[in-house]
Amino acid sequence: MNTYKISFFNSAGYRDNEIIRTSFQIEEQNNSLVVLEEGVVVGNAEMVEQLINETRGWQEANTAVSAENVKS
Repeated sequence: MNTYKISFFNSAGYRDNEIIRTSFQIEEQNNSLVVLEEGVVVGNAEMVEQLINETRGWQEANTAVSAENVKS
């Protein structure tokens, strides 16, 4: 499992952070977040935003802006 600190803006426009654990890898490519599985792109920033919602347990319109790998 990989652990990431995701920085994002929530639906109210406030900057927030969330720690998420996932089997995917999250990287920045061409100034945008992408989700990889075994080195193959399988999602984009919207998938990261959905991972935030799954971690928090509710749906919210988030805008993910960065991801920092804090543990692999």
